[in-house]
Amino acid sequence: MSELKKLAERKQLLKNIFDHTDGLILVKGLDGVYTMGIRALLNTFNETLENLNKKTVHEIFDGELAANW
Repeated sequence: MSELKKLAERKQLLKNIFDHTDGLILVKGLDGVYTMGIRALLNTFNETLENLNKKTVHEIFDGELAANW
């Protein structure tokens, strides 16, 4: 199995887990930009993944809340 196929399968597995989890989870890269989020969190903040994707914590949350994330 190619490395790209393995990576795609792992990404799909994470997406499936995130879509069926009630917790509030966001994943961000080393650059601090969010790359994944679960539906429960998106619903809580009335956001879409497309809108949340590629944003930093300071673009999503205000002040102290952003500083704590």
